Amino acid sequence: MSFAEFRAAADGIRPSAAVILGSGLAGATTHYRPDALASFADVPGLAPSGVPGHAGKVSVGYWSGVPVLVFHGRLHFYEGHSWETITGTVRLASELGVKRIVLTNAAGGIHPDLNPGGVMLIRGHLKWFPFPCEGKGLDAKGEFAIATPYSTQMVESLIDAESALCRSLHSGIYAALTGPCYETPAEIRALKAMGADAVGMSTAMEAEAAAECGLEVLGISCITNKAAGLSKGALNHTEVQVNGARTAKRVGEMIDAVLNSGVVVPRITESSFIGCVGEADFHDGSILMVEQNDELVRVRVRGASGKVYVVGFNNPSGVRANCPENMLLYSLTEMSCPPPMRRFVFANWDDQSQAYLEIEAKSFTVHAE
Repeated sequence: MSFAEFRAAADGIRPSAAVILGSGLAGATTHYRPDALASFADVPGLAPSGVPGHAGKVSVGYWSGVPVLVFHGRLHFYEGHSWETITGTVRLASELGVKRIVLTNAAGGIHPDLNPGGVMLIRGHLKWFPFPCEGKGLDAKGEFAIATPYSTQMVESLIDAESALCRSLHSGIYAALTGPCYETPAEIRALKAMGADAVGMSTAMEAEAAAECGLEVLGISCITNKAAGLSKGALNHTEVQVNGARTAKRVGEMIDAVLNSGVVVPRITESSFIGCVGEADFHDGSILMVEQNDELVRVRVRGASGKVYVVGFNNPSGVRANCPENMLLYSLTEMSCPPPMRRFVFANWDDQSQAYLEIEAKSFTVHAE
């Protein structure tokens, strides 16, 4: 597809968010459906990617119903590209109307709690470059940018969402180096002394460019190896790709959560349904019947497996619906809501009618018929 055709498709879809996928994270796109795809080589200002695990393509489509721009891989300084070219992905996202961007990368764990297969949210970064780098350091209003380009609100909300799913989530400082060589043990000791928790060869300049464009930024580091000198054996890119793939499912769920609201929409999972029913069974299921009185809203749902469940929402304070009979479900999510109320949404955002059923209630119960 030519860039002109891609641009026309993107202008029609109007993506509100963007995602840059790092090494080994192609599997994070389970809930993403691309509608148009172009090669970096065909995008003005970009260049072909030459690093394994980076497809070097950009697509636009829907991630759990949200219009999204996805960069399948990125460009690196060690490939010989200028910072202007490297951050061209972010500027393209801004030009297409994106307001939020999720930057993912593969990183080496420096903090003792960050091991291969783990994940770290980026609160801030340090750049250890042997030369000055480009970038005005100004935000979209021409004022000096804040101390960190990363959204504190998005970080805290995602930590809370992961905690609700009984998953711990580390947040810390990402050290950006230029590569292509891995760091020496002595350099890792120096980075640790400077406060770095993880180290990699990307992201920092993209995050700063995004902040300059006025975008809200979330950074996710997938820990693919222990940093040099902190484990036995030499580091290699194959290990990075393999362990990146290990984290892809969780990273995809985290991206899914972020995209489905202004901050976070944690999916209701098997654990929060007290073992009664899991997310997978609701996905592609259908609503059979909705009953409502002053004390209870009962929703009968046929799951993808064919089982029928009754979800009861106690003491509902509000119900909004565009819910035709036998409405197909795309997802069941729990939206952020002021306590003690909780807001639940059955939705099929792929439907052109944008069918949904939204309920505010203090609690819910589920049982299988």
